[in-house]
Amino acid sequence: GNAEYQAALKISHGVLRNRKLQNSIQLYTQAFEMDRDSVQALTNRAAVYLTLDQLDKAAGDCLLAIETGKRTKADSKIMQRAYERLGKVKFQQKLYTEAIEALSCVEKSCLSENCMKILEEAE
Repeated sequence: GNAEYQAALKISHGVLRNRKLQNSIQLYTQAFEMDRDSVQALTNRAAVYLTLDQLDKAAGDCLLAIETGKRTKADSKIMQRAYERLGKVKFQQKLYTEAIEALSCVEKSCLSENCMKILEEAE
């Protein structure tokens, strides 16, 4: 009946979304392989990993993005995004002290509303 159809539709949307996310990971990986200084490719791939709840991979990409950004003297906005994503990941991992450390590297005026809430909750 209709309920089964809705359930099947919901599942297929999830599969489609997940497949697109997997494709995104591959594309961001290719971009990073082409430009090993691309902080943006790493932070974007970290965001996809975060969406897929692959927190260790997300954290690894954030840390590599921060390390790469420091080495290449990346734009502060790009660096702040890397720290903000790392803060989100650490919060999801319930590593609140590390979440606070990462988010405190972002200028308060640049923190997203979501990250402000995370920072308040973590503190």
